Amino acid sequence: MNQQVITRTTRTPWYFWLLAVLALLWNAMGCFDYFMTQSHNESYLEQFSPEMLAFVDSFPQWVTTFWALGVWNGLLGSITLLLRKQITVPIYIISCVSMVVVTIRNFGFSDGMDVMGSTFDLLFTGVMFLLAIAQILFARAMVKCGILR
Repeated sequence: MNQQVITRTTRTPWYFWLLAVLALLWNAMGCFDYFMTQSHNESYLEQFSPEMLAFVDSFPQWVTTFWALGVWNGLLGSITLLLRKQITVPIYIISCVSMVVVTIRNFGFSDGMDVMGSTFDLLFTGVMFLLAIAQILFARAMVKCGILR
């Protein structure tokens, strides 16, 4: 008896690659900010006020750890997205949860609102949340339609 195996391949749409590359660039910027801040790069830190520098330098180790988890998992999630791996979804979730922890601590349990409470900073934080959630939802949708395996 001759059995035929029919494999169905899902063609990857063009917008997948566009959004995956944009996600990679966005998350790479977060990693760049983390690295330049943590390495105390003088030319990069010139853009921050003395209050902002003091605030970031006062982060307890656990906050810095969650910040690192957020940005580096965002980058890893984008890489696994480009590699079309299902593991992208939990990686993006870890990144988003880490960002939530840092934001709640910085705005709710410290003087972050005084230091970073400008309209721009609050809007930028909101955009970061929206993009983090959008990345999770996009990755989940790509799993459902068979793009991520």
